[in-house]
Amino acid sequence: MHAFVDNNKIINIHNTDYGVWGAGPAANNRYVQVELCQVNSEDQFARSISNDAYYVASKLIQYNLPYIANKTVVSHHQAAQWWGQTTHTDPDGYFAKWGYDMNQFNQLIEKYYNNLKATGSVDGTPAQPVQPAQPEVKPQPDQPSISLHNGVVKANNPASFAVPLLSFNADGSAEEGTRGLANNTGWFTDQSRMYQGHKYYRVSTNEWVEDTYCQFTPSA
Repeated sequence: MHAFVDNNKIINIHNTDYGVWGAGPAANNRYVQVELCQVNSEDQFARSISNDAYYVASKLIQYNLPYIANKTVVSHHQAAQWWGQTTHTDPDGYFAKWGYDMNQFNQLIEKYYNNLKATGSVDGTPAQPVQPAQPEVKPQPDQPSISLHNGVVKANNPASFAVPLLSFNADGSAEEGTRGLANNTGWFTDQSRMYQGHKYYRVSTNEWVEDTYCQFTPSA
């Protein structure tokens, strides 16, 4: 067999460019062969038949073959009748168990074949074009809004021995500085700016302390 099909999946186990042993030498040299696995409920049977029909239709299209019932698509029973190289009658008995027959299966294959060729999907719904990936839009950093003033900030960080500082880049983003302010020390400031919901006070050329860690007192 080239493939096995049930209600859940299609498993292709052999390259369909090459023959397999399954229905006698004459059929083996002519056909892709797929085994329909038996299932236990009507729902499972319907799903397995759908998978089987899809596999058959897709292989006809892959090899640029027309759909012709009883010619490009045949059952094991038909192959046995034509060439007499096996005595198998499947899938007739199994189909009959579910009130189904080969004519109905051929109709489903034909439907899937035509829909796949026309739209790329078995239900006839045109396949949606793949949309090009959209470039990632990164949030822009807060634009600086600098206020000028003179005053003193008293720095304190109860959770550490020092108060952290930030440095701002030209694009408005910020980086944590490598230095800190000693607790309970006062620092002259001449500018403030907003960043991520906090006010920062400048205490050197490009070092700023967050309002969480300081109290500002304007110059008289």
